[in-house]
Amino acid sequence: MYNSFIATAIAKIATQKGVRGDIAKVVESADHDSPLNRIALTYNAFNNQRRQATIAEKETGVRGEDPIAKPEQLLSFVQEVMNQVCWQARRLHNANLQEEYANGIDFTQDVGEQVGVYTENSNITEYVDDDFLALNNLQSWLAGKMNYLTDIEPLYYFSQSEQDPASGGWISKYNTMSFGDSQSAMDTIIEELEEKSERLETEEAASFDFTVAA
Repeated sequence: MYNSFIATAIAKIATQKGVRGDIAKVVESADHDSPLNRIALTYNAFNNQRRQATIAEKETGVRGEDPIAKPEQLLSFVQEVMNQVCWQARRLHNANLQEEYANGIDFTQDVGEQVGVYTENSNITEYVDDDFLALNNLQSWLAGKMNYLTDIEPLYYFSQSEQDPASGGWISKYNTMSFGDSQSAMDTIIEELEEKSERLETEEAASFDFTVAA
């Protein structure tokens, strides 16, 4: 496959807890060299398993075993893969900005192994664009299989939602259509997480009772 962050993005998701991590583990176990085809094969496996579960229910009154996730969840999984592509690319971009250690070891070597791509920053956007086009083709294929759905979101380079405190529903916070805009969104997310961590640490230090009870 061309220089791509997709395989390592899926591997990263597979380390997560929850249904997306479980889906990623199934994808990684599918029998194909291409991670894109492994996702397509996983959709087929989920769809076939659900169909067999429905048939068993009709024939025996007892539903068969359903897949670990609905086939429709592969659509949001593809978006999560694209999100991780951007995070992986950001890691490599930032590593490339670092100077070599004094002992001559290139810091980018380890990062390159982890993200699956070795390249200069001038090439990263091109590789992310290629991954986006490939994943967009895959999402279009999946959408064609699910033409009964009427609310399929387009694939974004980076997409993140947050819960609305008022309604409890989920609203889009970031929907970017370029790697450059995705970098800005990810930088903001990291800054917000660091600020939150510092605030919580300060609150803990200020509120902890260090006195000894009499």
